[in-house]
Amino acid sequence: MKQKILIAPNSFKEVADSDRTARLFSQYLAGSESFELETLPISDGGDGFLNACGAVFDLERLSYEISTPYDDSRFDCEIGYDRKGKKIYVESARVLGLRVIPEDKRSPLDLSSKGLGDLLIAIKDDVEKGNIKVDEVIIGVGGTGTSDLGLGVCSRFGLELYDMFGKKDEIIPEFF
Repeated sequence: MKQKILIAPNSFKEVADSDRTARLFSQYLAGSESFELETLPISDGGDGFLNACGAVFDLERLSYEISTPYDDSRFDCEIGYDRKGKKIYVESARVLGLRVIPEDKRSPLDLSSKGLGDLLIAIKDDVEKGNIKVDEVIIGVGGTGTSDLGLGVCSRFGLELYDMFGKKDEIIPEFF
């Protein structure tokens, strides 16, 4: 009788996501006749969330151009779309994580979550245009390089902050 082994790793930050880690363990153990392997990559919502969801759900990859956390430059961010279930899966680490923040820009007090707001607006626009049908957006929260409490996201939906003298403040943690 074969011994059953469940391979369910999380990611190793900036080294390998959970899907790649699961495949590596499986490849190592695959040569043995003694094991029956089942792989199920997991994620805490950060790095590897999208790949872990893709291992379970039939996700189509979509890409949207959004703002970087450190300035107004833009980049293409990949998300997962479950056409049958009408769900969008967003990995916050792909939007706001270290993979999109160069080492010299990794100062949380200078970073904003505004790109996640850009992404949600772009998804909403695609739904309204009839390009996709979405009933639910699932955001895996983890692995971000920002610490603005989501105020950057809210700024894209109209949030403004003012000091006690009525002067408009920037929505970046450094200014609080």
